Amino acid sequence: MLGKFFIYIKSWKYLNLENKTINCIVVTQPGNYDDCLKHLKNYCWIEPLYKNIFHFSLIFPGLIYFCRALINDFKFIIKLWKFWPTFIFTLGLISKKKINTIISLTDYQTFPFYLKKIFKEKIKIIALQNSSRAYPLDRVGFIRKYDTYFLWNELNNNEKKRYNNISSVKPFGSLRMNLVINKNNFWEKIYRYPEKTRMKKICLISTYSSQHMSFFNKYLKGHNKDNFFLIIKKLEKKYKFQNKNNKLEKLKIEFMYLQILEFFYMIIFIKNFLDKHKFKLEIIERHKPSHPDFIKEKDFYKFFFEKDNVLCFNNHDQRLKYIIKNKNLLFITNISSLGREILSVNQKAFFYSKWLYKFNPSYFQKSSIFFGINCDYEKFERSILKLLNISGKNYYKNLKKLKKTISAFVPKKENLKLFLNKSNISLNKVS
Repeated sequence: MLGKFFIYIKSWKYLNLENKTINCIVVTQPGNYDDCLKHLKNYCWIEPLYKNIFHFSLIFPGLIYFCRALINDFKFIIKLWKFWPTFIFTLGLISKKKINTIISLTDYQTFPFYLKKIFKEKIKIIALQNSSRAYPLDRVGFIRKYDTYFLWNELNNNEKKRYNNISSVKPFGSLRMNLVINKNNFWEKIYRYPEKTRMKKICLISTYSSQHMSFFNKYLKGHNKDNFFLIIKKLEKKYKFQNKNNKLEKLKIEFMYLQILEFFYMIIFIKNFLDKHKFKLEIIERHKPSHPDFIKEKDFYKFFFEKDNVLCFNNHDQRLKYIIKNKNLLFITNISSLGREILSVNQKAFFYSKWLYKFNPSYFQKSSIFFGINCDYEKFERSILKLLNISGKNYYKNLKKLKKTISAFVPKKENLKLFLNKSNISLNKVS
């Protein structure tokens, strides 16, 4: 609690309003979408705990709106007492700059809802779906709360029924991908199809987390790597739930456990493939080099593959440029959203899934060349070799057979333009 208090105190920065154009407020936590914000201008970045602004000219108009809100909905405002200063300055900024748009770069932020409750129809709140919204998350619940929601991928039939046109939804895809493509003028490049390749290299998109390391330390550390597969196989058979929580809680625990087991199956299969075919492996790390878990992630893969294969990108822009420039490279993952974004720019991606496809059937397709569903090593190997040797024509045919819900939306100039217009935000000249 004390730690959060100091974070809040340090979060305050003076906002110079002189000759400054502010058309909207952007809400997101630092570290999540800083790279995207560098492409944009004419916004003010506010996040109640981490990013706060002040200017003395905002106090009076802010207090007027704050007092009105206090009178109209006393209980609601009292609940937010910890962030009263944030609300006063934000309300003042909205009033002074006549701001009518609030953008949330992550759809689960609550701050825009509070502002909407105070200003009602005077402002519009907009959200971007920032990644695949898979189990246990429910994006329909988020969609309903916003005036406009930019979709990362197609709604499935069940979501369409529940969504019921309460909000305006727009196809969009990945904001990062759209911005990087636009900045580097990759629009023509992404519409080309990959071809057969002789390069003996594949790329793993990491889904590593601290839970994988905990699992490794508990069950695999100290054992011979040759025995890992048998150990995991035994753990799979032994696994029984004795959790006394409700059914939903049990399901969530089961999901996390199976995700870990599935991850290790995939790593072992990749290791076997590399050893047999003498391929080189590159790894797109999950954590940035500045993240506290980056070194652990790097060491984890170094132990398994006996080489330092992690690419160590400093930012997401570098990561996406690497992907788009390597048109014929095959990317392998299990549940990474980035893998689905790779499909959206017409590149080779392969998804291994032993269990998680059962939780999110909209994101998987057993009949597709791009998926290895509950397959043994031999089938995994055949699928990888087949994708490496696929022609552009056959790639296109197989891509068109995929469920519409699997891939992120294809980046398009007109969708990016619509987002910019709706949000009253502009691109920097470098973008």
